Amino acid sequence: MLWMGMILALQASSGLLPEMSQDEAVTLAVMTLSVEEKVPVKTIKVLRADPIEWPDTSLGCPQRGESYLHLVIPGFRMILSGGDLIYRVNVGGGQAVICGEGVRLSRHVTPRRKVVTLEPPPPTGEPNDPKLQDLVRQAREDLTERLEVPSARIELLEAREVTWPDSSLGCPKPELSYLQVLQDGALIRLREGNKTYEYHSGADKPPFYCENPSKPVPQRK
Repeated sequence: MLWMGMILALQASSGLLPEMSQDEAVTLAVMTLSVEEKVPVKTIKVLRADPIEWPDTSLGCPQRGESYLHLVIPGFRMILSGGDLIYRVNVGGGQAVICGEGVRLSRHVTPRRKVVTLEPPPPTGEPNDPKLQDLVRQAREDLTERLEVPSARIELLEAREVTWPDSSLGCPKPELSYLQVLQDGALIRLREGNKTYEYHSGADKPPFYCENPSKPVPQRK
């Protein structure tokens, strides 16, 4: 490194500091890596070649205990691969320096992330229970009026008897308090387009649309 700095200093003082094209810089970097690290030229690949202005004759790779002439030197910061190693080679003023030791390439390949498209649940058939059938009919009529769409567009996703944990029937409002008594009722889920609508019933009340539903009591298996 000392001799390189002296050469650059002499070239600068004599006005002979060469400006290199990228192709010239790549050739010099490849030959330097091949000679100094004994890397076959055929195995060397240029991964990056970024133009840069080095602030001194160290070409961006100063060595401890050495001094350098503060002189702006146009050049290139390069990343080369040779075999299983990656090298940083800095070029400027007709000189090239391998900055640091080669870093081994990782053999680990990150797997591609699998994209999973969730299909909407298929509609279900009408319930066999006459009571549930009537509740589904009422819920469908309400949603048809609410959305102002034909009833044929309303699909039934789920209709089952449930137990609600309190008198809110699974649709609590933050500003209200509820009697903590189990309530038998029904849960109905309808779909129009890509949106699902949940209707609850219980305590002999007709089904009503619940915008922010909570879950019923889990069924025992």
